[in-house]
Order: sequence, then C-alpha cells, then structure tokens
Amino acid sequence: MSSIALFHSALADHLAHFVAYKQMNGYDYGQRSHLLAFFDRFWIEEGLQTTCLCSSALERYIIQTAEHKPQARKEIIGVARQFSEYMHAMDPHNATIPIRVLPEPGRRFRFCRQCGFQGPPKPRLYDLRHNYACQCLRRWRRTGEDIHALLPVLAAAMGHVNYLSTQVYIHIEPYALEQAAVQLNTYRHSYERNTQ
Repeated sequence: MSSIALFHSALADHLAHFVAYKQMNGYDYGQRSHLLAFFDRFWIEEGLQTTCLCSSALERYIIQTAEHKPQARKEIIGVARQFSEYMHAMDPHNATIPIRVLPEPGRRFRFCRQCGFQGPPKPRLYDLRHNYACQCLRRWRRTGEDIHALLPVLAAAMGHVNYLSTQVYIHIEPYALEQAAVQLNTYRHSYERNTQ
C-alpha cells in the first residue's frame, strides 16, 4: 500500500474522508491521493475557504490542468471528478465535474484546435456528425426538398446501415415549425372561403 497525501485546504477533511472511503471499498488510493493533492493545492492557491464545490472553481481547475500531458491530465481530472461526485452525494449543492470534460488523447484535440473550438467541454466527434446531419436536413428543408426522400442519401453519407436510424436527426426546428404554421393557415383560410 502506498503512502497517502496530506491535505491542507478548507477541503482537507473531506478529501481525507474521501480517500478513506475509497480504501474502505478496497481501492489502494495512495497514488490517487497524490493526484488529489493537485486539487487541494489549487483550492489553497485560489484562496477558497468554502467547503462547497462551485462550478466556476471546478471549471478554473480543469483549465489549469491543461499544462499536463494528456494521460496525466485525464487521471488528475478523473480523480477530482470522483471527489466531486462524492461531495455531491453528501450535499447536492456541490457541483460536479461532468464526464465529458475528461480528455481523450490524440487527433481529436488537434482537429478541434485547428477548427477553433476552445474551452471545456470540447466537442465530441459525435457532435460534429450530429451537426452535419442537422445542417443537411436544414438546407434541404429551406430549398424545398423532400427530406424523407433524401434520408437514405444522408444515411449512406453517414455510414448508417439502415436509413431508419438516421431519422433521429429529424428535429422540429423553428423554420420548419413556421412553414407548417403557414401551410396550416393557408389551408384554414381556403377552407373558410369554400364553406361560406
């Protein structure tokens, strides 16, 4: 069993209890307690005297971890996220670190940087696929195309085996809702004229 880090911030007791909780559940939390020491040091450097985790402080902590290599950053944020979940379970007023901010090493970050995406959380590749599908559907609606007839084309472009799974991208957007209202009003007015 490795040594346990000592904590000195306003969160020291909570951090120590969290490590004890993890050890009680069978985890050797020695190395990870030293990763929690980064969070403890951050809390001190920020001058935070509160024992309640606020989202703005957690966001600043995530940004500060950017100086670490991707794998180390993933471990540092992961341990802080587990602690935030523990604190949230004790008191729901505590904010948590969303799982989406955990970094994934490799090409995706270079791609996001080159495209100008910044700040946590970074977009997932799925977000880019979803955006592509929605933009295609929006463009087809605005040009008056039959989106249901073109759905197999979009399915093929996205690599879906069955175009039915592409239907999840069909949303009611304001433009489509406005067009439906115009058509309904046109129909209603023509119906009223014909019945008089």
